[in-house]
Amino acid sequence: MFDVSPGWHTTIHPFYVIATQLLSYLALLILITLIGIKLFTIKKEQYQRPLNIINLMFCVLSTTLLLAYFVELIVAWYAGYFYEQLAFFDRAIGPIWKLYFAVMILSLLLTQLLWRKKNRININLALFIILMYHIQLWFERIYIFLSTYIR
Repeated sequence: MFDVSPGWHTTIHPFYVIATQLLSYLALLILITLIGIKLFTIKKEQYQRPLNIINLMFCVLSTTLLLAYFVELIVAWYAGYFYEQLAFFDRAIGPIWKLYFAVMILSLLLTQLLWRKKNRININLALFIILMYHIQLWFERIYIFLSTYIR
C-alpha cells in the first residue's frame, strides 16, 4: 500500500518515471546524433530536418514534465494539508534548495530554448542543452536520495 507521509507521490508517481526515462533515452539519442554530426562533418542540409524534429520532441516532453511539476505544486497548495505543503516548501527553501533549483533550471527551463527553430538546428546550443540535461539527471537522483534521507 502507499505510504501516508507527505510527498510520497513525488518520487514514485509513474508519469515522472516514464517521462524521465523517455527524455533520457531521447537525450542520449540526440547526444549520439550530435556527436556523429560533429565527427563526420555532415552537411547541414542532411541533418537539419531530423535534428529539428527530434529536438522538438524533446522540447515537448520536457514542457509536459515542467507542467506536471507545477501542477504538483498547485495540488499540494490547494489540498490544504499542512505536511504536504511543508514537504514542498522544504524542498524549495530547505537545506537542499540549490539542488532543487538546479533540477528545475537545468532540465526544464533551459530546454525551453528549443522552441525556436533557430535554436533547435544549432548544433552547439543543442549539444550544450543536452549535456546540461544529462547533468540534471544525476542532480535529480542525488536530490531524491537526499530529500528522502536528510530528515
